[in-house]
Amino acid sequence: MDNYALIDAKLAKSQNAIGESSNIAQLAQSYANTFNDDKYWDIVCILSVVAQLAIDSAKRSFDIDITEEIKEIKKSLDIDKNGYPAFWKLIQDKKLHKQNKEFSKEKINNDLQCPMNYLTTVNIKSYKPKFKILPMSYFFEKQDKVSTNGNTRRKCRKVEELIEKYSLELLPYNSTNQDYDLLIQDNFEQLIEDIKKVYISNNYLDLISWLIDRAFFITAQSHRRNNDAHTEKNKSLLLKTLYDINPKAVLKCFSKNMDN
Repeated sequence: MDNYALIDAKLAKSQNAIGESSNIAQLAQSYANTFNDDKYWDIVCILSVVAQLAIDSAKRSFDIDITEEIKEIKKSLDIDKNGYPAFWKLIQDKKLHKQNKEFSKEKINNDLQCPMNYLTTVNIKSYKPKFKILPMSYFFEKQDKVSTNGNTRRKCRKVEELIEKYSLELLPYNSTNQDYDLLIQDNFEQLIEDIKKVYISNNYLDLISWLIDRAFFITAQSHRRNNDAHTEKNKSLLLKTLYDINPKAVLKCFSKNMDN
């Protein structure tokens, strides 16, 4: 268990390193666009490599302390002197809002050349649809057999667990990896086969209806109960999986009021 704890701590540390290296790289690029000093371009390139190391550290070790490397690079940027681009305040103010704080204007350098700054000057009008947005419940055809059948309900939860497992298995992999697409396809086909082994009914309609309702909180029942659905954060994966298993059953779940 101690080894598991060490691995969890290392993964958490690498996750922070990914975000920090990207933020510092953005500052370095702003400085490179503004100041006549090639060192900032070098730092951008170095941080690009560091970010990849942080991502890959989920599955292998490197002879480098990524966190310390980022700290040293950050010191060399002399941020206190060079400041932050204008858009930085907007981002930080949102993060500090809950604490009733604001990012100091004195830390902003309005002379920094940063493409994101142009977006802060754009006035984007809010969009108001002409037609009333219909809730998913307007189309959703609820099947009630699962809620009254304990054995079927247990099997449905098993399907949720399989989908969550598939999602977590892909989490450590980098989508830029050349084998990533093959890995997704292979694992997804295995997921479909595993779910088919969890036999529910001839057309899977009850299973599909129950899973969709739990993931999207469509009916009043799904809102009232303590929803512990494993697919609430994997909605798109859930729909793709269910549609691949039985597209007719999925479409039937959204057939309510289709004649109106």
